[in-house]
Amino acid sequence: MAKSRITACNVTRIAFAVALLLVAATANARCLTTISTSDDVRTKMDEAHLGGCSIYFEAGDHSTTSRLGYNFVGTANDPIVIYGDSASTTRLLRPDANQNLMDLSGQYFIVRGLELEGGSKGIRLDGSVDNAVFTHLVIHGTADEKKCGHPYRL
Repeated sequence: MAKSRITACNVTRIAFAVALLLVAATANARCLTTISTSDDVRTKMDEAHLGGCSIYFEAGDHSTTSRLGYNFVGTANDPIVIYGDSASTTRLLRPDANQNLMDLSGQYFIVRGLELEGGSKGIRLDGSVDNAVFTHLVIHGTADEKKCGHPYRL
């Protein structure tokens, strides 16, 4: 029976094969933009949108006075996700009712784990929306809230 020898050449070949597998496995992974509480929300969301990235809001309060209107284009296998850890720890706030907090359209996107407060409406679906998911959200404090008298929980 022949002995197998571990040589530097064999180790290099194995490392190269593993690296190729890792690159292939992550080649289609969507980029991720993280928004901290000190970031300008509109600027970071614009950057993420242009790059087709998912968006993660760190825990804390995120305030904006800008219109956040986006047409997200994800895929069935790789949707765009806009999310925080949970609606109890991550809040997106618009302190006035001059605009909606978010105007969204597009396909294959998910909004989850956020508390949305303020604006004329929390989320307005603007244009065509296909295969969108809204979950684990609390929407309140909007100018139109008086129509229902209580927060929306999705």
